[in-house]
Amino acid sequence: MDRLFPNLLATRLLLSFRRPGALPPKTPMRSTMLRPLLALPALALACPLAQAQLPWGTAETDLAIQAATPDPSDQFGFSVDLDGDLAVVGAPGDDDAGSSAGAVYVLSRNLGGAGAWGQAQKLIAGDALAADLLGAEVSIGGNLVMAHSYQTVLGTYHRAVYLFDASTGAQVAKLIDGDTAVTTFGRAIDTDGVHAVVGMGYNAPGPGTNQGRVAVFDAAGNLSYHLSGSDTDQDDQFGLDVSVDGAYIAVSAPQKENGGAVYVFDAATGAELHKLVGTGVTPGDNFGREVDVDGGRVLVAGAA
Repeated sequence: MDRLFPNLLATRLLLSFRRPGALPPKTPMRSTMLRPLLALPALALACPLAQAQLPWGTAETDLAIQAATPDPSDQFGFSVDLDGDLAVVGAPGDDDAGSSAGAVYVLSRNLGGAGAWGQAQKLIAGDALAADLLGAEVSIGGNLVMAHSYQTVLGTYHRAVYLFDASTGAQVAKLIDGDTAVTTFGRAIDTDGVHAVVGMGYNAPGPGTNQGRVAVFDAAGNLSYHLSGSDTDQDDQFGLDVSVDGAYIAVSAPQKENGGAVYVFDAATGAELHKLVGTGVTPGDNFGREVDVDGGRVLVAGAA
């Protein structure tokens, strides 16, 4: 799955590439520091490759995409994700189901003409309420769409995540955590179409404040297991970002001993496989502020 990190502009990246299976368990990985990179408009499909390598045409930007009925207050493009020929775009200010109830658009490549990205679905929660802000975070894997909502459930600030079928637009499930102590459920989400991973980097149940944890659901919305790092502790913010791809789940803990770390788990069993720590990381680097796993490689970013 491809993910965009617009908040990393004007930071330095810690980029680390390793196949988790090639690392001895719990062995720190090497990292390379690179200076910044790209400023990607939220809804411009872009690639920094030479034109001959571009998969969609001869220009670096294919086209700009707007909602069918544009309204600046909808915040169309607040969050985005892409998987193959399907893209999802969050519009948390959409008012169709109530003031700022939110919505998510599913766009399909070549729908409406060659090279076009047409609107395939507009997703709205079945129990939407005003100020839910559905679409503040979005993710797509295969035909499974995840969308975070600020709807209050169980207690003050306890949030929800919705699963939708990208093909039909049907709501598959509403995910919540049964513990009322959780206040950041859905702060980070990711799906590969098989697993739906939800991070809770702050105020999740545990021995210490802001220790964090992660919930993993199946594609039908059933809770499979919770994840915690083997040595996570108070203020580690475990689960501030999450990523899943097939066999692996990567979870950030950017305040682990204040320099940051990333944990890699077996997606099938939930077993911890590795703890990744960047070479040269110092306190305050936020190693793991953003994390992505794809094809057995882990990409880790931190502002240093």
